[in-house]
Amino acid sequence: MNMWEKPSNFEELREVYLETKHRTNSVIEGVKAIMKVSPMSLAEAKNVMCRIEDGCDIVESQGRLFGLQNDNDD
Repeated sequence: MNMWEKPSNFEELREVYLETKHRTNSVIEGVKAIMKVSPMSLAEAKNVMCRIEDGCDIVESQGRLFGLQNDNDD
């Protein structure tokens, strides 16, 4: 998929995320890839990633330094 194409649905975003995550071995790079191909904020991209990963536990390990966790979840 061309990085400049705008994915129109969740499955396309999922493909971009998983391909990037697999290639780079990084959840963070996967989230960045979502943001590159779709006009959304970091929080929105994180929510997409959580749907793809079936939860946000993976963010706890890799996302903490990147600021992906939401401290206001309580």
